[in-house]
Amino acid sequence: MPDLIRNVPLIETVPQSPLWLASLGRWMDAGVLERAGSADHPLIVEMIKRVGLAARHDETPWCSAAMNAAVEESGLSGTRRANARSWEAWGERLAEPRFGCIAVLWRGTPNSGQGHVACWLGEVPGGQMALLGGNQHNRVGVSLYPRARLLSFRWPDEECLDEARRPTVRESVRAKAKP
Repeated sequence: MPDLIRNVPLIETVPQSPLWLASLGRWMDAGVLERAGSADHPLIVEMIKRVGLAARHDETPWCSAAMNAAVEESGLSGTRRANARSWEAWGERLAEPRFGCIAVLWRGTPNSGQGHVACWLGEVPGGQMALLGGNQHNRVGVSLYPRARLLSFRWPDEECLDEARRPTVRESVRAKAKP
């Protein structure tokens, strides 16, 4: 892990960390990553299917699929969409980040419609943010992203809690989390 990330708090050391971080942390510790060729990681493929993509392989954009799986495993409803920028309409916008909040970033250009979604762990020198998420260097892990790419920080609202009563991916994702 780069030296810049060493000052970012560990999930276990922050009181009342959001439950979705536990899922992402568990998947990171288990080494969930894309596999080359046809040896796809079953958890990633399952997450991709649950957001409606027909992809049969883990070598496709899956950051939003991972975030949906983590949020739904925590008992909330996600966006159930494969598009990372769909998280811009989820929950409530935060003026300032909270540990574990969902960060939505642009990719390519701010107006491209492309994006990335992950959980904010903290700020590091040089205008960077440490984010934990899926499809970061083809794995679940912590990576640095420029703060300048941030579109918004998100936190669950009452609608996310109410919609959480729908059937979720919790059980199927939990069962396939083993490498």
